Amino acid sequence: MTPYFLLLLLPSVFALFNTHRLSLAAWYFTFVIYVAFVGLRFEVGPDWMQYGLIHTSLADYDFLEVAAQAEPLSYLLFWSSQNLGFDVYFSNIVAALIVMTGVFCFARRTANPWVALIVATPYFIIVMGMSGVRQAMAAGILLFLFSRWERYRLHTRVFYILVAAMFHTSALVNNIFLVLKMKISMQYKILLGIVVLLFTFYLSSSVPIYSENIVRYQQRYLEGSFMEKSFGSIYHIAMIAVPAALGFIFRKRIIYNIHSTTLLRFGLYASLSIVMINFVSSTVASRLTVYLYFVPMMVYPALTTIYGKRSETGMIVAIVLFHFILLFTWFTLGNHAFAYMPYKNLLFDD
Repeated sequence: MTPYFLLLLLPSVFALFNTHRLSLAAWYFTFVIYVAFVGLRFEVGPDWMQYGLIHTSLADYDFLEVAAQAEPLSYLLFWSSQNLGFDVYFSNIVAALIVMTGVFCFARRTANPWVALIVATPYFIIVMGMSGVRQAMAAGILLFLFSRWERYRLHTRVFYILVAAMFHTSALVNNIFLVLKMKISMQYKILLGIVVLLFTFYLSSSVPIYSENIVRYQQRYLEGSFMEKSFGSIYHIAMIAVPAALGFIFRKRIIYNIHSTTLLRFGLYASLSIVMINFVSSTVASRLTVYLYFVPMMVYPALTTIYGKRSETGMIVAIVLFHFILLFTWFTLGNHAFAYMPYKNLLFDD
């Protein structure tokens, strides 16, 4: 576990001793460390062998065959990596660059970038970023979009969501954010929102090229005993539900330190819907939490400011300790935690 705790310790130290002015040298140094940690891992993660098989199976495909896959940008990346002779290693480093660019760009827009990075590290970066590579890339692209949400017009937002969906189809559900932003009456927003959800559900359940991915995810991660499934689902959703609840409670105090109040409002209500979806399908709910990680990345940094400078350090310490506990809990009880240990990296592999 030690390498993972050291990774989380890096932004924690900077959060505690560099709170009032962001050192760009430290920020970019941390970016490089995170990219290397995730992108240069070796035989780490529950999907390591699966992605190796995917890369190998694509070796004899031609460009058009790969482009016809359900998530063409992901598979084109894997195909390129394999045919260039780099196996999974080139695609892993590119995936890490995409994910970290999204995370670091979004974190820079929050009230405390270091705290936002701390929040993202245990689950979004370590667990998801080193396992569900395709969806992690999609989520990274969306975090980049959300970091500039208010600056972009509708067509640009649509473009980014479509690009994300070509890495992982589930990203299409983020079109609901576009609907809510449209300048139309609420009844039309509700109708369009229902259409988006139904279309996404149709793709994920009735179209084989997409539904097979959901089935594989359920078999790999969410099948098992009742307790195993319950813990996994609760853990994923709590990552979003707890900060969303805090966001509702302290919304009037944190609103002045949020770069996009519209995005925050969407995120808070979407988090509530995820909790409700969990009672219907824990598979879908767990999958969608990845796209709501901007909520804790906005809320926790803003919480450090609500009681003024005197309490800021204490709040940061509390958030740091909480996320160390989260990481320890997952490594202790997580169904697939064993696949992350021991941590190995190409830079130090013999």
